[in-house]
Amino acid sequence: MRNLNKTMNLKEKKILSFIVKAQSAEKNCQYDDLINALKKIQELDPNHLWAQTKLFVTFYELSKYEELIPLGKKLIKIDANTNDIKYYYYLGEAFLKTNRLADLESLLISMRERFDVTRLLLLLESNLALAKGDNDIAVKVALELIKFDPTWSGGFNNLGTALSDMSMYEPAGVAFDTALKLEPSNPDTAVNLAYVHAKLGRHKEAVALYEDLLKRSLTDAKVKTGAIKFFLSFEQLQLGNLADAWQNYEAGFSPDVRAASRRNPARQFKAPQWQGEPLGGRRLLVWREQGLGDELMFLSAMPNLLEQEPSNIILECDSRLVNILQRSFPNVAVRQQNYNPSSMQSKEDYEYQVPLATLLGLYRKDISDFSNSKPYIVPLQKDVDEVAKYFKKSFSSKVNVGICWRSGTLNLTRNKNYTNLSDWAELLSNPNVNIINLQYGDCESEIQAAEKTLGIRIHRWPDLDLKNDFEGVFAVMKALDVIVTVGTAVSAMGPAVGTPTIRLSPPSWSCLGTDGWPWLPNVHQYWTEPEGSVGDLIPLALAKVNEFIEEKRSEKAITATTSAAGDA
Repeated sequence: MRNLNKTMNLKEKKILSFIVKAQSAEKNCQYDDLINALKKIQELDPNHLWAQTKLFVTFYELSKYEELIPLGKKLIKIDANTNDIKYYYYLGEAFLKTNRLADLESLLISMRERFDVTRLLLLLESNLALAKGDNDIAVKVALELIKFDPTWSGGFNNLGTALSDMSMYEPAGVAFDTALKLEPSNPDTAVNLAYVHAKLGRHKEAVALYEDLLKRSLTDAKVKTGAIKFFLSFEQLQLGNLADAWQNYEAGFSPDVRAASRRNPARQFKAPQWQGEPLGGRRLLVWREQGLGDELMFLSAMPNLLEQEPSNIILECDSRLVNILQRSFPNVAVRQQNYNPSSMQSKEDYEYQVPLATLLGLYRKDISDFSNSKPYIVPLQKDVDEVAKYFKKSFSSKVNVGICWRSGTLNLTRNKNYTNLSDWAELLSNPNVNIINLQYGDCESEIQAAEKTLGIRIHRWPDLDLKNDFEGVFAVMKALDVIVTVGTAVSAMGPAVGTPTIRLSPPSWSCLGTDGWPWLPNVHQYWTEPEGSVGDLIPLALAKVNEFIEEKRSEKAITATTSAAGDA
């Protein structure tokens, strides 16, 4: 019995010594030492409530959400803490940051059953709505938050976020400004206000806010730098500071960044990320990220990589691009992206891996590095010849113009970035052009209405799936004289295949500090004003199309003169 007491006393002494170490480490902001001491306590006593609670809160403050979640699930089951909503809120935030929205919904059901309405409960409900893109619900719950406690910044911050997601940037700025007045030291609100400044074209103000936050992060652990650096990178890209921008862009996978804005997919690897060092015969996986438009932009750096490393490259891409990119990059092993969506992992048959956009930070550190960019998509030549032959036979004297006037998905937020087909009546009825539809999705009724109203024909191939058959789409694009498009994937597809492209879009970081779109040649870019509509740019596009018409007339005249001289 004495030996048992001696053992228990020794364990208690060890626990006490680790508590002292943990308290000292926390006081000195030595967080690794704090975590190690707390874990040692748990090894000695798996149910030590103080250590569990302190470790849980520490994980939350350090954004270690994957480690927080199993501990949080355990904590909220302990009787002593069932009435402390703070632990539920921390766990809910961790679910949110790791995009476990179904788990968050289940947690909220439990919270509603257990607690009266509180601002933390409403805040989680508002955050969930924002994460799901339910902006109407997000605004409604944010207003409930403000009504519940009008002196708290959280309600105004979430209201601003919902309005910002709806592209209502001016009122969003007012909401964020109010939140900052209520809580001047809140870094998340400052990040959100900087984002709105950027959307309103106030890039220098946005950069100043972000840089001030980064300075604060040196002395304030509550300032999470992941989102700050990532959003700062877009401002630096917009202003042409590429070297710093690409470095900060690497923070885009941080859980500090809202899931809707984060670089994705957040794949997990055992293989280290490639930093540009010589491969020496080892294999490198280059993996796609973001949507199709960004993927096509970022792919413009592949020739730079292959110039340095002409072999042992694996490229994982959108499934619709596999055959096309295999033909375009014959020395690369091209395959569809492949990973387990639950673990975000895959079988690794390579020694290094790198996200596609990271290539820009390795090869495009200055705007001059874009000067040698060339179209890289190689379509099937027989298909291009077939389409070109058809155009020449049917419309030899006309300019063949491909048109894409909107996205496949429309809503109140996105509509001002796109146009209606009827807005293009002057182009559609121009007798010197042949209009070819490049608009994917359900648009047949729009086309038929325009044809009936204007007495014209818009050419389309009934058997060509414009959304999925990229072999056929790229062949058609290659045979065109010019493409006119708003900011959809088509605006990157045309330049990638080398066809002159007129792009109409709202202000974007993709300008890289220029007045144009420097990613690939033969692009005629027109940007809207910060609060303007893409429809305002249509007259500029029409004037540029007229230039193509005049060029074709000149070429035809020269051909006719040359032919006559030969006959003489």
